Amino acid sequence: GHVIRLDDTDGAEKIEIIAKGETSTIVIDANENTIRVTSGNDLTIESSDGALKLSGKAVAITSTADAITLVSKAAVEIEATGDLKQRGNGVEVRANGKMDLKAGPQLNIKGGMVNIN
Repeated sequence: GHVIRLDDTDGAEKIEIIAKGETSTIVIDANENTIRVTSGNDLTIESSDGALKLSGKAVAITSTADAITLVSKAAVEIEATGDLKQRGNGVEVRANGKMDLKAGPQLNIKGGMVNIN
C-alpha cells in the first residue's frame, strides 16, 4: 500500500510519501535541502486563481521525448540580460499582424539563399 516515512537518522533526515507501486513519490531531504517529486506518468502543478512561479539560481526545462509547448491567452515575453539564442533544425517566426525586427548598431542576415518579399 501507500507509505509515509519519517526518517530521523542523523545526517540522513528525510520525509517520504510513496504511493502504492512506488512510481509516484515525494521526498523531502533535510540533509541535502532538496525536494523531489516523481511520477510514473503525468505530473501537474496548477494554480487556478493565482500565479505559478518557478525561481532558482538556474532553471532548466528539458523534454526527453516530446516537444515543449508554451501557450498564453495574452502576451509571451522572453528577456535575457545576456545573449538570447534560438537554435533548431528549422526555425519559423511568424506574425499575423505587424512584425518589427530591430538591432543596435548591426543586423546580419545570412543564408545560402535569402529571399525578401
